[in-house]
Amino acid sequence: MGAAGSINNIATNNIYISYDNQNSRNINIKALLNELSSTNFTLIYSEMINNSLQHLSYENISKNIEKIMETTSYFIFCVSETTTKSFHQAIEIDNALNANKNIVYLITNKIYTPKNNSLVNGFIKDKLWFPFYDEETVFNSLCKLTQMIK
Repeated sequence: MGAAGSINNIATNNIYISYDNQNSRNINIKALLNELSSTNFTLIYSEMINNSLQHLSYENISKNIEKIMETTSYFIFCVSETTTKSFHQAIEIDNALNANKNIVYLITNKIYTPKNNSLVNGFIKDKLWFPFYDEETVFNSLCKLTQMIK
C-alpha cells in the first residue's frame, strides 16, 4: 500500500517527465531534471515512478499513472532510440494522451526527430517538440521550456 498511498497524496501542479530507464544517467536528462527542479512545479519522473510501482501488476501500474496524470500540468516525453521498446513509456504516453495533457516532446537523438524518422513523425505529427541532443539544443530547449511553463 506504500506506493499507492503516496500516489494519492501527490500535489497538484506537477510536471511529469517520461524517459526510458536506459536513459536515466543521460547528462541531458539530468540537466532537464535539475533545471525544472527550480520551478514552482512538483517533478515526477519515470525512474521515480518505476521504482515506486515496480511491485505492482501492469494493470495497476497503468491505473496509478492515470491517477498521477490527473494532477499533471505538463507532460514532457523524451524520445530516444529505446522509446519504442519501453513498456513504461508506452503506458505513460497513453495515459497522458487519454488525459489530454499539455505534451512537449524532447528529441534526445537527432536521428529520431520527426523530420528524420517516420515512426517518430507518426506519433508527434504537428505537436510541440524540441531538439535535445547536444549542448546547444539542450540549452536552447531548456530556455524555451522554462519560459513556456512559468
